[in-house]
Amino acid sequence: IFVFEAPLPVHSGSSAARILLGMAAIAEEVGTKAGEFSGMLTREASVQWIKQHATGKGNCSKDDMLAAAKAAGWTISENNAVDAAWLADYYIARQRQDEKRRAG
Repeated sequence: IFVFEAPLPVHSGSSAARILLGMAAIAEEVGTKAGEFSGMLTREASVQWIKQHATGKGNCSKDDMLAAAKAAGWTISENNAVDAAWLADYYIARQRQDEKRRAG
């Protein structure tokens, strides 16, 4: 599975918004094209969903995300790495929920 973080709405300027939306579009296109050959799924997750999954709060801080990772027994200490780990964990959890729902 190829999962990417959805860009947040940017209010600081149209240039930043275009860059973030463009990066998301490229990630989605690359993932979709790769999936056509490999069967890989491409999914998008919002920052709020990931934060909610990690901490129970959709508007938590980076420090909260790091603390939740530490509480989960992870040894990650860098913000971007912890975001990526929670993104992966979120989608693994969603896959398991979907499988249970389909099983009955």
